[in-house]
Amino acid sequence: MGDFFQTIINNITNVYNTVVNYVTNVYNTYVTSVTNVFRTVWEYVTNVYETVNNYITRVYETVNHYVSNTYNTVVNNITQVIGSTIEDIENWWQPKAASLNAWMEGVIADFDTWKDNLWVDIGIWWQTELGKLNETFGWILLFRDSITDFFGDPLEWLRIRFTDWFLGPEE
Repeated sequence: MGDFFQTIINNITNVYNTVVNYVTNVYNTYVTSVTNVFRTVWEYVTNVYETVNNYITRVYETVNHYVSNTYNTVVNNITQVIGSTIEDIENWWQPKAASLNAWMEGVIADFDTWKDNLWVDIGIWWQTELGKLNETFGWILLFRDSITDFFGDPLEWLRIRFTDWFLGPEE
């Protein structure tokens, strides 16, 4: 009976080993195949990514180079045009500013002369009109101080006047 069990155990072991070898072969074949497919797909995707990335980088660098050069050229040209325009305006304005300055100085000098003459004319007119007033109302000046004295002390003013009128002025 020992051999019988041994044969059964050997058969079971052989079947087991056959199944394990078959499963191992199938596993290795399919897993390796699937792994190889994934590896191939991954390498392909990586290659496409790197190619597209390199292409985009080159396009970006090229566009950036041309845009930067164009921008720098445009800005430099605009700056140059503005600078030369300002210089041209300054060169155009310089003689006109000197003429305008001389003209304004002349206007101011003429105004000062006119103003001085006006004050002189007003002074002459005032003296003339004041003379006319003095001719007409000059007799009031005789009483100017008397009016002030009257309002300061009316009785004393009357006493002095009566004395001057009746006895003559004091010397």
